[in-house]
Amino acid sequence: MVRAGKHRHLVTIKKPIDAIGTSYEPTESWVVYAQRWASIDALSGQEFWSAKQVNAENTVRMRMRYCHGVTTKMRVEYDNRIFTIDSIVNTGELNREMILMVTEEV
Repeated sequence: MVRAGKHRHLVTIKKPIDAIGTSYEPTESWVVYAQRWASIDALSGQEFWSAKQVNAENTVRMRMRYCHGVTTKMRVEYDNRIFTIDSIVNTGELNREMILMVTEEV
């Protein structure tokens, strides 16, 4: 059973769509797919050197009620932060709860 009290962060799941820009060039934009209450747990933080610049990366676990159709091509936004979806786990294959493993690039 999913405990609703632990899900205290309202997150927005967005999906990409192809659009046409003002100069008629193809651009990618994001539209809201769903909003869910979730629990957010930071798992690790790393700094690494890439192309002579320091990058930071945070791996986060988000637990929420099941949402049909979410894929790894989508992203999650929370508190002006953007997370890319690395993996999706349907807990127990019961379609009640899902766990998103996401990465935030800082």
